[in-house]
Amino acid sequence: METLNEELQASNEELETLNEELQATVEELNTTNDDLEARSLELQDLTISLEAQRRRIEFERTRLAAVLVNMSDAVLVMRPSGETILTNAAYDRLFHGPNAPMAAEDPEGNPLPPDESPRQRASRGETFRLEFVVREADGSRRWFEAIGEPIRQDGSEAGGVVVIRDITDRSLRRLQDEFLALASHELRTPLTVVRASLGMLDRYLPADADDRLRRFIDMGEQQVRRMERLIADLVDVTRLQTGRLSLRTQPIDLVELARQTVDLAQAMTDEQTIELEAGHRPLTVDGDRDRLQQVLLNLLTNTIAHAPESKRVDVRVRRSGGEAEVVVQDYGPGIPQADLPNLFSRYFSGSGLEHDGDSGLGLGLFITDQLVRAHGGTIRADSQPGEGATFTVRLPLASPPER
Repeated sequence: METLNEELQASNEELETLNEELQATVEELNTTNDDLEARSLELQDLTISLEAQRRRIEFERTRLAAVLVNMSDAVLVMRPSGETILTNAAYDRLFHGPNAPMAAEDPEGNPLPPDESPRQRASRGETFRLEFVVREADGSRRWFEAIGEPIRQDGSEAGGVVVIRDITDRSLRRLQDEFLALASHELRTPLTVVRASLGMLDRYLPADADDRLRRFIDMGEQQVRRMERLIADLVDVTRLQTGRLSLRTQPIDLVELARQTVDLAQAMTDEQTIELEAGHRPLTVDGDRDRLQQVLLNLLTNTIAHAPESKRVDVRVRRSGGEAEVVVQDYGPGIPQADLPNLFSRYFSGSGLEHDGDSGLGLGLFITDQLVRAHGGTIRADSQPGEGATFTVRLPLASPPER
């Protein structure tokens, strides 16, 4: 019995030890289960985060695709290996597809070396700005400007992106301005000779010479003066466009300047009467006297030329708030409403601006507008068909002198 009792006690101790081991195992399983639940929650949060990130990437990709499709500039993305990654619709339209060869030339017409093409420079990850020309199938030329930047990934370069803009209109305007500047300069010398020759011819003409000869000389002098006016307009336009027009600013009495200008304009016509309403008090502005007189004279000569039916032209000079206001009004046929938005545009000669077959270059009102703007002012044209036209110039008044 004692032996059996000892064996039972030993078995009991073993069972207690086994029970403790089972409890430890249960606790480990509970801990593992808690870890698994925590990891499951982390995986769920990660899944939600990845889904949100995927949606954001998809949204950004869709937005980028929409931007690229609607861009007027061409976009080209290149790998370092020279492979094209991406082009947009503008690039495909301008250069006939992503992989079409680009026969580019420099602005002087020399072929660009292959290593200097925008594609190769983008592949090398260069930062550059390049103007080049592409000849179309019909022989016409188009000017482009390419701006390249490298693409960096993980601190290393991974190709480049190029934005290419069509600058044909800008380049043509620049060439046009350069040509006008050169032409206006070169035309002055022969005109001076022609004017002098006509003067000498008139001087040495006998007193009993045929009157037709003097009329021919007068016609020649009139055309020389017209050419000189056109050349002066071309020079002014070139200076305005290039920012080289300088103003000699000083205090000017606008009332006195208007009186002098009206007298000059009145001497140009016997068919129209120019009436000035200006009062007797000075109206001082800061400006270039010659240029402001050019503004007023341009408006008056424009009115005389384009509204011959108006027997009267009114000029009013007055103060309006903190500005000086000059109004030139005629009572002719007026300006078509369709022409008003473009009236001050360069080279514009609308349907209502032609007279006697001599519409000029369409620069007079453009120059007038630019000169007014250079003085910090504004100009506006108002007209109704059959009721004449009104031009209103507003200029800031001069600041009172400091005491």
